[in-house]
Amino acid sequence: MSGHRQSDQHEADTLLVELRETIWVILEPTDTLCMELHSCLTNLENNIALTKRALREELNAMQMELISVREQVSQLSQSLYTISIQLRTLIK
Repeated sequence: MSGHRQSDQHEADTLLVELRETIWVILEPTDTLCMELHSCLTNLENNIALTKRALREELNAMQMELISVREQVSQLSQSLYTISIQLRTLIK
């Protein structure tokens, strides 16, 4: 009877070892995949942050350009107004 229990225990130990190996075969590539995904997500987050910063800088540059254009249009408008007054004066 003791031999039968030892045989059962040996089979159980063997199955446990096989189960651990099978689990490891599944977990090892999964762990590697998770690490690679984490790395990719980190890179993506960094790229998005850089893109946001670049877009913000571009938007600021465009706003500054718009301010400059508005000032030039205002000056042009003032010049046209002055010219129209001068022309009226010459025509009278």
